[in-house]
Amino acid sequence: MRFLMVLSGVSLLAAKPVSLPEVVAELCPPMGVAPEIALRVMRVESNCRPYAIGVQIQRVHQGYFPTDSVTARATLKTALSYTRNVGIGPMQINWRVWGEVLGVPPEALLDTRTTILVGCGLLGRHLQGQGPLDRRIGRYHSVTPERSQAYGQRVLGATPCTD
Repeated sequence: MRFLMVLSGVSLLAAKPVSLPEVVAELCPPMGVAPEIALRVMRVESNCRPYAIGVQIQRVHQGYFPTDSVTARATLKTALSYTRNVGIGPMQINWRVWGEVLGVPPEALLDTRTTILVGCGLLGRHLQGQGPLDRRIGRYHSVTPERSQAYGQRVLGATPCTD
């Protein structure tokens, strides 16, 4: 996957806050993702929270929204001690599904640039597929036709992140 090659040049946990729209505008178009679509996915996945951590254990989902990288790292470490089914960052990259494939530590996905690069790489793969736009977007979330279509429609109806 071409987006994985770029990860080696990305710094982890930048000290200064970054603007989601600015990072998306820079990183997503080369991955074949319109910035507005990526920002809508972020709205649905994390409500635009850069350090969002979603934990799912036995079909029960709980979201955690640390406001700084130190708390986010501690929350992530605790979550992973219970399960690998953890979504990380504003695009909620699922560690159970993508952890080994990515070849980076889970903390790397707390970096805004890294997680957007990975998320847009994954989303871009699905957008290049066949079928209606809502289902192609929805494959980012689920391969089940009904679930992917519902998710895609939710994303298309969402307000893009603005900060």
